[in-house]
Amino acid sequence: MLYLNDVFNKLCAQTTYGYHYGPKIIVNFQPIFFLMKRHILLAMLVGCGIYAKAQSDKDFNKDLKGINTKQSPVQDVEQQHALNDMVDTWHKAAAQADSSTYFGAFASDESVFEGTDGEEYWTVSAFKKWAAPYFKRGNAWTFSPVERRWYSHSGVLWFSERLDSEHMGRCRGTGVVVKTLQGYKIDHYSLSFEVPNEIVSELVPLATDDRIEVLKFRDELNRQYRDSSDSPLSEKDRNAFIQHDFYPYQAKYRVKARLELTPNAQPFDMSTSSGKSKKYRTYGIAHFTIDKVEYELEVYESLRLKVLPEYADHLFLPFKDLTTGISTYGTGRFLDLTKSLGETLIIDFNQCYNPYCAYSDGYSCPITPSQNFIDITLEAGIIGPVGH
Repeated sequence: MLYLNDVFNKLCAQTTYGYHYGPKIIVNFQPIFFLMKRHILLAMLVGCGIYAKAQSDKDFNKDLKGINTKQSPVQDVEQQHALNDMVDTWHKAAAQADSSTYFGAFASDESVFEGTDGEEYWTVSAFKKWAAPYFKRGNAWTFSPVERRWYSHSGVLWFSERLDSEHMGRCRGTGVVVKTLQGYKIDHYSLSFEVPNEIVSELVPLATDDRIEVLKFRDELNRQYRDSSDSPLSEKDRNAFIQHDFYPYQAKYRVKARLELTPNAQPFDMSTSSGKSKKYRTYGIAHFTIDKVEYELEVYESLRLKVLPEYADHLFLPFKDLTTGISTYGTGRFLDLTKSLGETLIIDFNQCYNPYCAYSDGYSCPITPSQNFIDITLEAGIIGPVGH
């Protein structure tokens, strides 16, 4: 406990300064650290089942007068400029898709970047791989610094900044900086976005697991179409491609269907866009309700794919609805499903996609069987493309 008390005394002794893109602000955090000292030490004592009497306000005021307020090295004006130039150059490199400069600003490949998503905790080597498609398109992301504060203690430098972003609004970033033979480098950076307290209650319902899964699916689909190794798009179309159009997410289009299994169904030939047929079997009939109206669709398994381990539980659901040929692709949209152990099946129409044939010739895509039409304007999932 004495050791922890010493640590807090040292923290209280540091001086920090604030840096804005505008007037310089000097901030003294000493009173804050003393409040932290008082309450955290007391909480630890109580938590251990030990009764202790906290120091009086008089004692704390006495301590405050005895602090050694040595100026931190970060107060040096030239050092301040060097640190800010380093971080500003790093942000500009992302906006200009300068991958070498951006990732060169980190101390090592083992340095850490934390994004706004809960799963975005990367070493720089992993972050570089994830970010590659963004840098290839010529503009990774843009964050414009609005305000930045630097802190130092016992040779450690760190900063907190506020940023403006066109696609994310007002954000916050915190970073730890180390000095290397090549100069100052970022060793750990964490990005978050600001949420006004007044709208928290409106945002929380948007962050459901089901909706997040749909957004991840859409993001992955967009990545796939940008990737030259897996995209059906021509080089010209791929370079111009930004993202697919989707209907807004609606929870009602994620349904729990009752699956009527058809174990005695015989294999049949499903027609394709190339004129060749592919062998499928009707695995079952899905019965579900949307807006209190009952519908049913056949669900299929591919005889060719089912022998592959990675497709052993895969089911295929092509369908048409009242949007087909108007705002959605003319031969129907597709869903990939997973077999369940029971007689229920989760179908999320928000994740339906188009076959490759909607974007390019030369593919052999299944044509939706006529019985898989549902009489509903199903405004979920992918839209378009125009002209196909």
